[in-house]
Amino acid sequence: PLATGAGLAVDVRHRHDARLLVGHHEHLRSRDLAAADGAAPRARLRRILPVGVLGIVRRAIVLERQKLIDRALEYVTSGQVRKQDSVFLFVYALRNRDTRPIAWDYMQKNWDKVHAQLTTMMGAYLVNAAGSFCSEEKSQEVQAFFTAHPVEAAQRAVNRATDDIHDCVVLQAAQQPRLTEWLAQQNLGAGRLQ
Repeated sequence: PLATGAGLAVDVRHRHDARLLVGHHEHLRSRDLAAADGAAPRARLRRILPVGVLGIVRRAIVLERQKLIDRALEYVTSGQVRKQDSVFLFVYALRNRDTRPIAWDYMQKNWDKVHAQLTTMMGAYLVNAAGSFCSEEKSQEVQAFFTAHPVEAAQRAVNRATDDIHDCVVLQAAQQPRLTEWLAQQNLGAGRLQ
């Protein structure tokens, strides 16, 4: 078990049970918040189910997902998948916000295996997908990685990827204050979501 508390045991092998628990907790939370007089909903929620347990359950689900993604990436780089097909799992994983860090980390640690799966045309797709990050730090990391590990016929894709990341950073900087203000107006500020 990953965690125990109030007679509750969570095991990552039981992902379905963990999801049910999260759903049950959300139901209890919404019921409790609706029934609360507005004075102390958090205190009532803590009595129903410790918030830390929910965090542990969510982390268990994420850990299991990470293992599954790692296994899929390992299979794709095993040589058992056609080269023209294998790159697309990396492209999809890099474009997905939830799987991006896992795929990027795997790609960096296993570059020789990943690179062996690339065809000339597919390399540009992979490099371009690395442009899905949204921080100057990742822009520099992507640039440095593909400078140290060049992909045949993909220099334009490296430039485009870093430009895409930069554009995302600029947009985020422009919109973040507006979004924060709107969330505050909707009473959905960060303090309420914790």
